[in-house]
Amino acid sequence: MKTVLTILGAATLMAVAPAAAAETIAVPYGDLDLPTTKGQARLASRVEHAIRDVCQLNRRISGSRLTDPEAVACAKLARLQSRAQLAAIMESSAKGG
Repeated sequence: MKTVLTILGAATLMAVAPAAAAETIAVPYGDLDLPTTKGQARLASRVEHAIRDVCQLNRRISGSRLTDPEAVACAKLARLQSRAQLAAIMESSAKGG
């Protein structure tokens, strides 16, 4: 049984090189009852927290309350990439796997 979901976040390098570097974080879910709505909601919450950490969504533009656009773009991409992983996990748990 798989017990870890890996979230990818594209952390872009500022100014000098606009190339993206991938960072990953493991999200454990072996302790969750995924066939239930509560278990699925808890996994979604864990994934969102992981994305916020990896992409540093609490990072602000210097001298502003605005969230760094690079962090927002990273989170958007990570959410998109995690959807397929989450769907596969949910499908597997629905089948008893």
